[in-house]
Amino acid sequence: LPDVQVEGKHIGSCLGDLYSVTWMEDTDNQSPAAASETIETQTERVTRLVTKSHVQVFGDTTISSELITNFEGDTDSAGQLDTSLAPMIARAAPQRDAAIRSNEAALASAYFRFTEMGSAAAGEELVALVQARLSTRKTFEAVAQRLGLNGGIEALPPRAHGAQHVDCHYDVHKAYKSACGELHPEALSFSATMADLCAHQGGSPDAIVKAISAVCAA
Repeated sequence: LPDVQVEGKHIGSCLGDLYSVTWMEDTDNQSPAAASETIETQTERVTRLVTKSHVQVFGDTTISSELITNFEGDTDSAGQLDTSLAPMIARAAPQRDAAIRSNEAALASAYFRFTEMGSAAAGEELVALVQARLSTRKTFEAVAQRLGLNGGIEALPPRAHGAQHVDCHYDVHKAYKSACGELHPEALSFSATMADLCAHQGGSPDAIVKAISAVCAA
């Protein structure tokens, strides 16, 4: 956020999603006249550059070998990429070192506005966001303890990519919403913790649901 400026003015906000900006930047650099990359190649390239979220592939994958210029731009034209746009594209390139995870955006924005702009409202917002996250973490730590994880949620095994135990995750989310209330927007990342707990329980929601009910009823 400190690096985000518009006409030299810090605005304290994210200007774009890293995946979307990276994908558009890669697309801008394709030429309809030269050998373009395929959908599969672009997916692999952009996925390597996006480190703050998990890029997912879905839909009709049978077209993955086709050139992206078959779908974007004027493929009837023999013109090269307009080089006059290169400086603008370079300036617009995402500063990946400054990128943050999407679930950290609100917290980072409030922190920046409080520390750099002295906004009292941002300070109150920051405190509320931190308290919401810590409160939810405390709940899941207690749930993990009841499931025999003495190290709490930190003791859960490394997360596997892709959908795992979807039915269990759904049942656990319903149980949490019923017993504890809906997840605070600042605590949505704990939905992944629900998935981790389901993996720990081999896809069975029963013990997790029981633990959630006991913790939130206490």
